[in-house]
Amino acid sequence: MPFIAIDPHDNRPRIPVSVGDDEEVQCPVCNESLYVRDGPDIARHFYHPPDSSCGGESALHLAMKSIALNKLQQTYPDADIHIEFKTKEVPRRADVFVEFDHPSFPLGNGIAVEVQYRNEQKDLTETTASYLTGSISVLWLFEENYEGSHPDYDDVSLPPPIPVWPCGIPHGDTTAEQTSAASQLDLSEETVISQLPNHADGQLSLTEFPESETTPQPAAPDWELTREVHLNISLNTPGIRDIHHAWVDGQVAKYMNKFTDTIRSRREDVQVGSRSSYIIEPFRTGPGAMFRLIFQFSPSNSDSFTLKKFANETRTHTTRLNADTVDELNTLVKNLCFELASSQTATSPNSEIASSESKTVGSLSYTLTQTQSNAIMLTTRKDAGSLSVQFHPQDISGLIEFCAKVSLWYE
Repeated sequence: MPFIAIDPHDNRPRIPVSVGDDEEVQCPVCNESLYVRDGPDIARHFYHPPDSSCGGESALHLAMKSIALNKLQQTYPDADIHIEFKTKEVPRRADVFVEFDHPSFPLGNGIAVEVQYRNEQKDLTETTASYLTGSISVLWLFEENYEGSHPDYDDVSLPPPIPVWPCGIPHGDTTAEQTSAASQLDLSEETVISQLPNHADGQLSLTEFPESETTPQPAAPDWELTREVHLNISLNTPGIRDIHHAWVDGQVAKYMNKFTDTIRSRREDVQVGSRSSYIIEPFRTGPGAMFRLIFQFSPSNSDSFTLKKFANETRTHTTRLNADTVDELNTLVKNLCFELASSQTATSPNSEIASSESKTVGSLSYTLTQTQSNAIMLTTRKDAGSLSVQFHPQDISGLIEFCAKVSLWYE
């Protein structure tokens, strides 16, 4: 019984409960017509007309895609979510595709989500590489990612996608004719498997298949500049930290343009109403644990920056912030963004990261440490106590947005 269909008018995914009894939709497998029905002892579902020859997909596989689609819509509310979608950049049809309005760092133009049920004989290495060369990140889902009892799964835990940067930077053999995408990226089976979510033995198929060539084109001038820089330097290049910091400065400037009117309005409210206001950016460090970066600004110029962690007990570290010390906060964000971007290629986890940059924000001192999970731990110290939180590569955009809003306040 199919549980996902395609709207013939705008190509968006539809689920049975959202389709009327007389409404016609399309099968994502054969593109033929589907209709909806239910009964007292059967769940509402789609069905083909009696003369259809479509074999369709297993009900469980379709249900897994439907669950993933719903979760992705919650996770990326500003993106367009498609089912059975083929992009212009890559000649592959993704099970589910997250399409961004504009390319973003480090995920590129979007996220191709591949839902693996049993062994579909899909070449994970070349599939991953072909998406990455088209500036598209990849997220693999296995049954082990789904929550609930087989086959009645009711939710899915989304792992971090394999990002375009740094995984999509060509540094293999790009001179030979008909070079595979995996060879261009120097992407091995072991590298791909190491970045996949937990999976059962026997689910992965790494046999070689022919791969058609693509010539991806950058989607916007700012992304083109980013790709040019990354294509010609490595993390060991002298001055790479300064170059990446300059890239972050550019992204902060873009966010500042976006939020100028909002911050100006809030500044006026603070001045007229003589009251404090807040900029809050939440982050999640793991199941049941989260933390926030908080900037409080007030008419008395007693502004503050706070790191607030929610776990078994709520803990905070706060320091005064003003026009003289906001650059220290910007430096912290730039250091974090650089270390997060490079964490997936680092070879010495659990080590403190050396940096010649300032390591204070107001009265707070801080250190950055790489963890086993390719996250970066920020540890702040004040008086006799310390407070540690973990950032992940997907947190980069949130860090930049927070930095832009705070910087706008002092412009």
